[in-house]
Amino acid sequence: FVDFGQPAAKEEARAAKKVCGHYYVPLSTITVKCAATCSPGEILGRNAFLLFAAILACRTRTGMIAIGIHEGPPYYDCTAGFLKSIQTVVDGYSAGRINVAAPFLKWGKEVIWEFCKKDRVPVESTYSCEKGGVRPCGKCLSCKDREALDAL
Repeated sequence: FVDFGQPAAKEEARAAKKVCGHYYVPLSTITVKCAATCSPGEILGRNAFLLFAAILACRTRTGMIAIGIHEGPPYYDCTAGFLKSIQTVVDGYSAGRINVAAPFLKWGKEVIWEFCKKDRVPVESTYSCEKGGVRPCGKCLSCKDREALDAL
């Protein structure tokens, strides 16, 4: 889990702990302190930052780092071009021994949601509100997306 000062950091950390517990995976946390503030919506550079944080925290110099980017958002860091560019940089750092994977790159949210239900992924343990309250706000784009998916 990476706490980079996002409004939902506390609830996201709680959710990450639950999901890791479900899969019996140890949770590692990186905390970054900076003066910048995050607002709801696109956070420029976030996915690149998360991938580079994973490389920094990686104990081995070989393997795979996966990220959950998916089809649909209009953001550069959710595209095949982004993934290709990042892989080039990661290859430079790892001599080609670390692969960046985006298994959902060509899947929309509805397909991912159906996959999660079919494979019993504990989506009820996840957190999606951009504003970060104990109770989701119900108004931000992430809450609206989650509400639409819950209705499927």
